[in-house]
Amino acid sequence: MKKFLLAFLIILTIFILCVMGVVIYAYVDNVDSLTKPVNADKFFGEWQSYLSDETKLNEIVIPGSHDAGSNNMMPLARTQGHNIVDQLNGGVRYLDLRVTDKRNDLVIFHGPIKGQSFGKVINEIKTFILDHPTEFLILDFQHLGKDVNSRVLETITKTLPMGKALVKSKFLTIENSTMKDLRDNNINFVIIWNNKEETKKADYLYYRNDYLHSFYDGDIHKKDTATLINHFSNYYDRYNNKGFFVLQSQKTAKLLTDKPSQMEIQSKAQFNDFLLNLPKKPEMLDKTNIVMRDFIVSDLN
Repeated sequence: MKKFLLAFLIILTIFILCVMGVVIYAYVDNVDSLTKPVNADKFFGEWQSYLSDETKLNEIVIPGSHDAGSNNMMPLARTQGHNIVDQLNGGVRYLDLRVTDKRNDLVIFHGPIKGQSFGKVINEIKTFILDHPTEFLILDFQHLGKDVNSRVLETITKTLPMGKALVKSKFLTIENSTMKDLRDNNINFVIIWNNKEETKKADYLYYRNDYLHSFYDGDIHKKDTATLINHFSNYYDRYNNKGFFVLQSQKTAKLLTDKPSQMEIQSKAQFNDFLLNLPKKPEMLDKTNIVMRDFIVSDLN
């Protein structure tokens, strides 16, 4: 009996230590280089003001934030180290926003993990729009939880200055819209939406499949970084220069224990090298539009 009790205690101790280890691993992430305070000069907050009037929306190379509102989640789900305000002040102009329900409140989510209030996020976006009249944001709502669409739309329309939204009745084709069009009409954002029937009823909603192309091959994004970068040419080939083009340049976890921060640290130099060498590939540079990354403002250059 004593031997049995001793064995049981040893097994229980090992189990408790394993659980503690998993919990600590899930919640602790030493990524100072990816989460340090953003020290952006004025340029990053108003960089679109330097574009010529003739520049078209899908001719701009735009920093994009993958799972933009995940900054306060546990490290296993966190893809950004900074809040929305810092991301926008750091130059980001495309936000991948994912919203679901949590006890009757709208919150940001990434997979099964739920995070901060969507109301907080949308208010931060509103503040930036009002404070930066020269800038244009792309708000992409591809991933929405069950039965939250109408509530998300209600929050958006009650919070954002909807008179500053791009609308289909004036700007049906994004590829023909220029910075002059935006400036002359005081336009500061566009809403890309995931439900076709809802977009038919609202002038300010652009159906994602018609106006934005964000190619993603899940198995490829789980492979090594060099393989993923070599695969980018397939994404470029599939883009026909209509609407926005999102280059998904973030890794996907192969294992439950993979953290976005670790994958970004391992891949960062190669992704940056690809971008810096785009001028040598004019056929790619011509199509490059939104470049989506994890921890997007950890390296402002």
